[in-house]
Amino acid sequence: MDTFADRAHRGDLGGEAADRDAMWRLIRALPDRQRAVLVLRYYEDLDDATIAQILDCSPVTVRTHAMRALANLRERCGAPTTQGSRP
Repeated sequence: MDTFADRAHRGDLGGEAADRDAMWRLIRALPDRQRAVLVLRYYEDLDDATIAQILDCSPVTVRTHAMRALANLRERCGAPTTQGSRP
């Protein structure tokens, strides 16, 4: 399976657009809360406290949703994980 990194070529605007579209499809497939946290954090550039107020949860919950969403995206797009294997 090829990954986003395997397909990335500088100057390949078609490839970049295809990768961006594929990533949005993956983001749309996330659970609602995880998707909301990623969009608010990375696209709206909001901090955890503000996101927590919007979603009516704690900042710790926001960070948990973000961690799970990013792990889910890494797994689905074939990116290497930063965590070691668990026992």
